[in-house]
Amino acid sequence: MKKSLLLLGFLLAFQATPAGKFALTIDNIMRGPNLYGYEPAQVRWSGDGERIYFQWKQASDPQDKDADTYVVNRDGGNLRKLSDAEAKLAPPAFGDSTRDRKRTVYTRDGDIFLYDATSGQTQQITKTADAEVTRVSPRW
Repeated sequence: MKKSLLLLGFLLAFQATPAGKFALTIDNIMRGPNLYGYEPAQVRWSGDGERIYFQWKQASDPQDKDADTYVVNRDGGNLRKLSDAEAKLAPPAFGDSTRDRKRTVYTRDGDIFLYDATSGQTQQITKTADAEVTRVSPRW
């Protein structure tokens, strides 16, 4: 349903601009994300609730490209793509949080990390050449 509404919105936008004439053909309809874009994934709040982080690919990105990390203010302003270094410091999309949600433990690149939501800081707990292989993710 969401994708249908999004597709409809894009179709109307193409029809509204003379330079963006859109022929409603099977080939155009079957372009999938190249036509209507990709939906955001791994949406999460910053620890202070002022920003929203998410993974997203532009409609023009190749289908096999990994999604980039973006941040936007809670009011929808200041949308920007994070650098790889900034993305590593962003709140984790997955992990195990304490009951008060102030700390989250998670794995990345085979090591264990601790994210403190009150300070917005990430601390690397392990740093080894070999990945820590466990059957379960780290938990409190």
